[in-house]
This record gives sequence, C-alpha cells and structure tokens, in this order.
Amino acid sequence: MTSIIITILIVLYKIPLINILGDKGIGYYSVALSLYMLFMTCISYGVPKALSTLLIEQSSKGKYALVYKTTISAFIYALISGLFFALLTFVGADIFAKYIFNADQSVMAIRAFAPSFVFISFLGVFQGVYTGTKAGNLTKKIRTTEDILVPLLCILIAYIAKSKADLLNEPLYSSTGAALGFTCGIFITFIISLILFINYRKKLLRMACKDSNTDKTPKKAIIFLLCLQ
Repeated sequence: MTSIIITILIVLYKIPLINILGDKGIGYYSVALSLYMLFMTCISYGVPKALSTLLIEQSSKGKYALVYKTTISAFIYALISGLFFALLTFVGADIFAKYIFNADQSVMAIRAFAPSFVFISFLGVFQGVYTGTKAGNLTKKIRTTEDILVPLLCILIAYIAKSKADLLNEPLYSSTGAALGFTCGIFITFIISLILFINYRKKLLRMACKDSNTDKTPKKAIIFLLCLQ
C-alpha cells in the first residue's frame, strides 16, 4: 500500500510543480535536472550492485573484517566522487548552461543541484551495504524517505521562492527553488540514513571483531574496483 501511495505521489507532484514554475521555469529546471541525472548516473551507476555483490561474497566466506574494510573504502569512494562532481557542477555551471544547453538562466538551478552529488553518492553506498549484509529493510526506508521528501520539498521551496520574486524573475527564482528543494530532500534523506548507519555500524564492528581471518587487501584496491563499475 505504501509503495502505491509513493508511486502516485511521484507521478502527481509534477502537476503542481509545473503550475508553480510555468513554461520558462520548468524549462530552466529541466535543464538542471538533466545534468543532475547525467552526473548521478556517472556516480552511482552499478556501485550499489557491485558493492552488495562484494559484501555478499565476503560474508558467505566469513570474512567480516573484510566486509567492514570494504564498507569504509566505499564511503571514501563516495566522498571523493561526490565532491568531484559537486565541484564540477558548481564551478562549471556557467559553461554547462551557456555552451552545452544554451540556457543561460538555468545557471542558478544547476548550482543548486551541486551539493546533492555528495549526498546521493553516500546514499548509493548505504543501499549497497544494507543489501550486501542482508538488511534490505533499511534500504527500503531510505528509498521511501527519498521518494516522499524530494517531491514535497521541490514543490514547497519552489512556491516560497516564487512568492519572494517579482513577476520578471519568477521563472528564475522558482526553478532555483525547485532544484534547492530537491537537494534539501536528498540531504535530509542522507542525514536519516547516516543515523541508521551509526546504529548498524555496531553490528558490523561486532562481526568484524569476531573474525579471525587476516586480510591484507588494501583499501586503495577496493576503491579502484568500485571506480571501475
């Protein structure tokens, strides 16, 4: 029942968002969103699945110390890749908007998406860890939270931003507000996921401490393996 409600919410949220942004605003937002989707694919495509596969294989062999090391290595990868794409997006927003999309007014919306790459990178790792260590219920909680918060905050902050703008700048402010709402939704989901992981980490540590296997696989090798996905 919950999944049906969320699916309906995701489909219907576009209607009020389009009404708030208008034709120009939705155009600016769509440009920024398309760049976000491209970079998000570069960051997280295949990583959750590859990570979960690694962890399942390690767990099946009783190598729980390696499971913990792989988890930490994955977070290092998430931080590096997330920061790289966040900086690329923020610094290169003018170039993307003007020379690639030919939409100068979408610069602010593109920049509003920039911080989300750090958080979305971590969310992919969280999901991979939970799936790989048979805690799929936590993965469902993350996805449900994201699916609810992102649409609601997109609409709310877009509406607030539009109400603060004059008539001429409404498309610019509302599209930036929608992008900022998207990022805020991802950020709050990240915070909730981090709290869940802090508690779950205790379980991983207990299992790692009981593991008598010695593993000398360097973290750099694990990070490199994830980069290849």
